[in-house]
Amino acid sequence: MELNEKDYLTISKFDSCNDLLKSVREFYYSKGYGISIRGSRKDKHVILQRDRSGIANKRKKTTASRLIDCPFKIVGKKCSDGPDGDGAWTFNVKDLTHNHEPSTDISGHSSFRQLPSESIKSVKEMTKAGIPPRQIFSSLRQKTPNLPAISRTIYNVKKKIRKENLGNRPMINALFEELEEGGFTYDISHNSEEHISRLFIAHPLSIKLVKAFSNIFVMDCTYKTNKYNMSLLDITGVSCFNTSFYSGFVFLEKEDEENYAWALRAFKEIIGQGDLREVKEKICLAVEHEFNEIKVKLSSEKLQVPHYCNMPFFRELHSHISHFALKEIYRQYDVAKDGIITLCTGHFMTTMGLPCAHKIKYWQGTTFSLDLIHPHRRIDTLSLNVQNDLHGEGIDRFDELLNELHSTYQRWPLNKKEHALSVITKLVNQSVTVFEPKRGITSTTRDPSRFELVESSQSHNKVDDENSLIDLNVYPLDTFDLDGSF
Repeated sequence: MELNEKDYLTISKFDSCNDLLKSVREFYYSKGYGISIRGSRKDKHVILQRDRSGIANKRKKTTASRLIDCPFKIVGKKCSDGPDGDGAWTFNVKDLTHNHEPSTDISGHSSFRQLPSESIKSVKEMTKAGIPPRQIFSSLRQKTPNLPAISRTIYNVKKKIRKENLGNRPMINALFEELEEGGFTYDISHNSEEHISRLFIAHPLSIKLVKAFSNIFVMDCTYKTNKYNMSLLDITGVSCFNTSFYSGFVFLEKEDEENYAWALRAFKEIIGQGDLREVKEKICLAVEHEFNEIKVKLSSEKLQVPHYCNMPFFRELHSHISHFALKEIYRQYDVAKDGIITLCTGHFMTTMGLPCAHKIKYWQGTTFSLDLIHPHRRIDTLSLNVQNDLHGEGIDRFDELLNELHSTYQRWPLNKKEHALSVITKLVNQSVTVFEPKRGITSTTRDPSRFELVESSQSHNKVDDENSLIDLNVYPLDTFDLDGSF
């Protein structure tokens, strides 16, 4: 038999405060009233009121309010644990009157739409995994079809989670603490008013990928997508598998040459060696996912040989270069095998770092040499073991290669020894100016890519020699033996 209000409040006892709250809400929801917490003291008491209690803020003329100062008030109190008490939670009635009629549809009350503790735990887990609120809401509805929550409920829970994670810390202090704890590389710049004007962030796994694949980077800027109206410059690298990975992120107050130059200098440092905090958490998830994808792909492609390349011509390339590179070479191999080849412009070798059909035709009947593949496409020289120290790992690998070079150098013919000495001399004397910003130019328009320069050169000049458009800084003539005899 259903209890009336006075009997329910008089005889009910509960083992915990949570049990009391769950029961009293269900009791009053069934009668068309919403219950909210006015105040509480842990393991002592909890003060309950109607969710329409309180006085509306009349200064906010553009919003509506459900508050009508309902006088209803009861207290949930824990009995003493001594000889005269059993530690149970009971009710203490203060005022049972109210100044409004019960609701015919309780779903309009925000207190009714609160999530149970199990659902809040699921929201926390899915938020940490980077799942957007709309998908979180759909997932909860699939598990509990009659869930009274709406999409705004999820946003409110996420807001509460962020507040709990911050504690009493300002957001920006929490951000820098977490960056340091996570081993991030970051740089910061302030304007004249001491506000943050630039912020560079790089995940430690991003740094490892940047050092492994340091040849190709693409930069793009999103416009004012956070509450600080700062642009986000996204720096993306390209792996030997032709997949992209996040290399770094830069928040910029303005998009001008000075800010871009600062971003490039900050990024150069790692080559040599919502709110911002929420963005940082999403960056962590994205970078860790990308790093693991590339690491697994690197390991698996060292073990696998594509069926279409399982022939003597490709034997020296197996497990040494990426499958993407093998596929591109095989396409050129097919072109060379068909025998119909147009005039060589050098485009393919220059832009891809891989041999074209003309070079492959020259090597037909033999085993293709690994020396003709650009280092960016190699996987045999890479290791993405996160346990290794980045700096020490590079030194150990360098010493290992020097020892291998010293032993093989003794067996080389004289002309190959002379070529090796020439290449090493060029590397030693080469100055690193790749990321230096141009001085005296105020435009932020990007420079044309190498492909665009080659295209422009071809459209304005007649090609008289098939080697004329090859970038000799990348592929010296003595490396490729392009003698026009294809």
